[in-house]
Amino acid sequence: MIREATAALGLGTHRLRPPAIHDAVLRAAEVPATAWVDTAPNYLAGRAQPLLAPSLADRVIRVSTKVGFVARGSSTAAIVAGALSPREADTGHCLTAPFVHWQCARNRAELGRPRLDMVFVHNPERSAGDPIEALLRAFTALEEEVKAGALDAYGVATWNGFDSGVLTVPHLDRIATQAAGTADHHLRAVQLPVSLVTANAFTQALDNRGPITQAAARGWDVFASAPSSAGSCPKWRTTN
Repeated sequence: MIREATAALGLGTHRLRPPAIHDAVLRAAEVPATAWVDTAPNYLAGRAQPLLAPSLADRVIRVSTKVGFVARGSSTAAIVAGALSPREADTGHCLTAPFVHWQCARNRAELGRPRLDMVFVHNPERSAGDPIEALLRAFTALEEEVKAGALDAYGVATWNGFDSGVLTVPHLDRIATQAAGTADHHLRAVQLPVSLVTANAFTQALDNRGPITQAAARGWDVFASAPSSAGSCPKWRTTN
């Protein structure tokens, strides 16, 4: 039974206009206990993280970023580094271990942070092959990032993975256990669209079903993406 839940409104950067980034980060940082910024290397045509870095410097604010999509302008560097093949670059999405490690390092560099708070596996349902196999590879690489001290936790961000049935929270839990070799893994969050338009997850939660309820039962964070089709990213944290 879930006894307590807290919610916070974080800053999403998918559609945030570049001139507004600095002021938006300052507002997000006004409440340090709940301050959060959600971003990705492919947001704002690959500019989101470098634009965020100066505003994040020296501020107590947690940040979630992502791995999966090949950001505009980054494929050549990834290919030269041996982290991405030309074929994988053409698909625009990759969750192989070399690319996950390379992207985590690039995320740290672009955000100006030696350690990442949260990395979401971004839309695994877009994987060219079996998304479950792709998740196992990505989770294994992210557990290695945690072990190396470069990452606190990871999660899964999906647009329609839960609604389509490709993903379920219990299955993600099992994949993370397999990747870590123990049930004490570092999968700690899911992100999914929740709004008046995409209300299925809320409807299921009212019946004590679905990803929100299942994640809450495990003490994971739940991030709502595109709640107003704009640049906000609410987060619920639930405890048993």
